[in-house]
Order: sequence, then C-alpha cells, then structure tokens
Amino acid sequence: MFAITDSEGQQQSNSELVTESLGHVGLLDFLRAEPTLDGTGNLSPYLYLAQTSLGQGKRQALVPVDERAKSLSRLIASHDPIRTKKAARQAVAQEPAVVSASVRALLTDLPGVNQMAIQIHMINGLSEICRSHSDQFPVVINGLSSLDPKGQDAINVAVSSLLTAAEGAGHTVDENIRGRFQSKLADALTGRKKDRK
Repeated sequence: MFAITDSEGQQQSNSELVTESLGHVGLLDFLRAEPTLDGTGNLSPYLYLAQTSLGQGKRQALVPVDERAKSLSRLIASHDPIRTKKAARQAVAQEPAVVSASVRALLTDLPGVNQMAIQIHMINGLSEICRSHSDQFPVVINGLSSLDPKGQDAINVAVSSLLTAAEGAGHTVDENIRGRFQSKLADALTGRKKDRK
C-alpha cells in the first residue's frame, strides 16, 4: 500500500512519488472521476493512443543535446551542398541549446578539415544558422579568427559573406579579423568597398 492514514485522518505516504503526485492540482479529481480506474477495464486502446500521440513529439527531445548537435554538424560538414543547406535549416529550427552546441561542434571540427569544399560548406552552414540566430555571430566570428585562410579565395569569400551578414545584423567585426579574410574577389562578391593596401 502506498498511502496510509495518520491519527488525524490525513493521508500520508511512504512513497516520494505518491506524495509528490498527490500535490498536483486536479490529479485527485481525475482519479475520482467516472468511469473509475479500478483495474478491471481494458486500458490498452488508451495506452496505445497515448503512446503513439505523445511519443511522436517526445522522441527527438529524448536525444541528448550534444548528440543532436554532433549529428547536425556531421550533416552540415557534407560534400553535398544541398545536404549541408538542409542540415543547417534543421539546426536553425532547434531549441537554443542545440543551436549553440551545433555551432560549437562545427567550430571545433572546422580547423581539422583538410578539404576546402567541406570547410566552405561548414562556414556556409554557420552563416545560415547565424542569420536566424543572430546571437551566435560573435561566437562564430571568434571561432573563425583562428582559421587560416591560406590565401584561398573561396574561404575568404565564404567568411567575408558571413562577416558582412554579421555587420548587417548589427554586430561589430574587428578589422583585423576582416583583414585576414579580405581579398579582391571576396570584396567584389560581398559588395564591400574598402581600400586595400
């Protein structure tokens, strides 16, 4: 038995779960409502409906944040630009904790990627995320500051585009970082007009 009655007629419980549950508003009214839950009725149809309807929305929430973030970052770091874009859009739709974790995962993996095309896809994925989650721009800009563009115009263009989007969203971009990714092609493609030395 989970509940016992004390000398004053008050119900006490030796179960923490029962004690906590009895404190929920409306629970006792539900348990006393007709038809009563006496254990003789077949609850299978109700349990099936509850499991299938509730299970659909909860499945993704049960996956840990870091696991979802790593999965999304792996998809963004794809050879296929369409898969990258789709994964970035999926990342954008996640709750803030998954978005932040995805950004961190991408920034952690980016310097170790040896294929320029994948690096560009990752930068474009970060840009897509930041355009919807503007608070991630400073984190991304800081993370990209350690990236060595190696004179690669394609990387310069991708990062310059992200930096221009950050400025458009009201973020200040340090000129030293801007200068690291500056090239004539990047300036021309991002519409940035600045005298180069």
